[in-house]
Amino acid sequence: MRTDDKPFLTALGVIVVSVVLALAGAMVLQSQGCRKNSVPLKSPVQVREDDIRNLEKLLQEDIADARKAGRTDADVKEMREKYQAEIDRLKAEIETLKAGGQLDTP
Repeated sequence: MRTDDKPFLTALGVIVVSVVLALAGAMVLQSQGCRKNSVPLKSPVQVREDDIRNLEKLLQEDIADARKAGRTDADVKEMREKYQAEIDRLKAEIETLKAGGQLDTP
């Protein structure tokens, strides 16, 4: 072997080692990325209870916004009735589910 080949072989060795390490790192990252964190599913009752809480919170925010916008009491009452109708529907679904019944899904 000539002495002129040593720098070339050293550079080639560094390149090969770098490629191997990059491929190994990519494989490790890919295997970790495929793992899915298991998220516990909520029961249908819990989902509806969360929806009710969110609707009640949203109603309060909408009432505050309506008051700022100068809406009348009749407008606010109409808004409350619409929200309450949806909340009542969800509560009826909860009662049906707790009684062991099935919901009609469209």
